[in-house]
Amino acid sequence: MRPRLSALVLSMLLLTGCGVTTDLRGRVVDSEVPSIEFVSIQDGDPELITGTGIPGARIELVRDPRSLRRETVAVGSSGADGVFRIPIDAFGAGWMEETWLIRCTHPAHPMVEHFCDLPGAGSDRVLRVGLGAPGRGGREMDESERIRRELERYGG
Repeated sequence: MRPRLSALVLSMLLLTGCGVTTDLRGRVVDSEVPSIEFVSIQDGDPELITGTGIPGARIELVRDPRSLRRETVAVGSSGADGVFRIPIDAFGAGWMEETWLIRCTHPAHPMVEHFCDLPGAGSDRVLRVGLGAPGRGGREMDESERIRRELERYGG
């Protein structure tokens, strides 16, 4: 390839975010203790995560969660077997060093949140979301509990 043409192609890839969309893949399962963690699974297949799948959970991915520029960049929900696949079309997701917030809510379970780095494209790491015992859902949180969580999250 000619040097001028290769420089043009490289510039176009950089301007479009390298054209790579990564996926957040995982499974929401029933567990005794609420938790969110990345686990290594053979071939990165979330269906191999053990546990009873929970359908209808909402998973949100928030970039720069501790700043005023925080932004929800991807949202999805778990299917009938608890498995989800959420495309993330955000420049640098999975290869830039940055903190993300993953939040999972369900009408019958408490909300679960986790601060983390995202695995890169092609990784065998998938997200395991364990929802605790059914009870008061995450959307029905009283105002004092919401304020307490915000202070913990943003260091107040």
